[in-house]
Amino acid sequence: MVYCVQAELLFATEARRDLVADAVETRIAGRARFAVDVVTRLPRTDEGFGLIVELRFTSRADQADLDSHVQSFATGARAPLPGSRIWIHDCSSSEATVPCVITSERTW
Repeated sequence: MVYCVQAELLFATEARRDLVADAVETRIAGRARFAVDVVTRLPRTDEGFGLIVELRFTSRADQADLDSHVQSFATGARAPLPGSRIWIHDCSSSEATVPCVITSERTW
């Protein structure tokens, strides 16, 4: 089983996006993960500065920790713009017949 945290976040400024991206990268350092990490800072669009996160952990505790950390860190001046979202889901990495199940989702 793998435990995934995914997010599609949009920020008003590049600096706010980078603060949250840096917080994610710092938080996951040294934690066991499965597959390829995605923490992608997107260039400015008309809507703002984007951040895409897709991280699969081998531990549910690490998944919950990152979800909680992002939601508590991305507040106030660092809060994402409306329509941004973060969700967590559990997947079987080896059984293609078992679908992923979203267990938590937040939309700003």
